[in-house]
Amino acid sequence: MADASILTTWGAVFPGRETMGLSVFQGAIGFFQDQKSKGNIEEFKVGITEVGELSKQAGYMLVEGSVAQLRKLIDSEDYKRLLTRAAHVVPVSVSHTVTGPAVMQAVERLIAVRNELGIK
Repeated sequence: MADASILTTWGAVFPGRETMGLSVFQGAIGFFQDQKSKGNIEEFKVGITEVGELSKQAGYMLVEGSVAQLRKLIDSEDYKRLLTRAAHVVPVSVSHTVTGPAVMQAVERLIAVRNELGIK
């Protein structure tokens, strides 16, 4: 069961790099589909923004798996190269998050720390 995810969002492609951006995007989809088919991740989803501030958030990719799976993924040279390619064609933001049962652990940690600090 997935207990972690990697959320990648991006904005509008840098002017003059539109064709390159599409190529990198297709490569990323292929990369993550391959990772899923090999069992290296549990789930992979893509969303393209149709309404909203497209210049800041044109879409997202969500990769889900165990902490161990995702740690191995982000430490891989292939992932680092993919992210570096993307950063050269669009503004990219990557967030590592917890999901599933790990969410309650994160909430409990937050409550405990707030109590330790005397924050009500």
